[in-house]
Amino acid sequence: SLIEAGLIDSTGILDLVAFLETQFPIHIADADIVPENLDSIELISAFVQSKLVVASAGGEPSLAL
Repeated sequence: SLIEAGLIDSTGILDLVAFLETQFPIHIADADIVPENLDSIELISAFVQSKLVVASAGGEPSLAL
């Protein structure tokens, strides 16, 4: 765990999200900023890949209100 190892903190997570959004054609919603997506290199890679699949399929799904 990047957080448990002290390699990244909450501010670092926000910096990571900003970096990922500038490096890849993805948008990361607040609801996606959870340890299950961003707490290891493997999880980050899988998360970005899944977002890229969504983006290549036509973008983020919209929420119907």
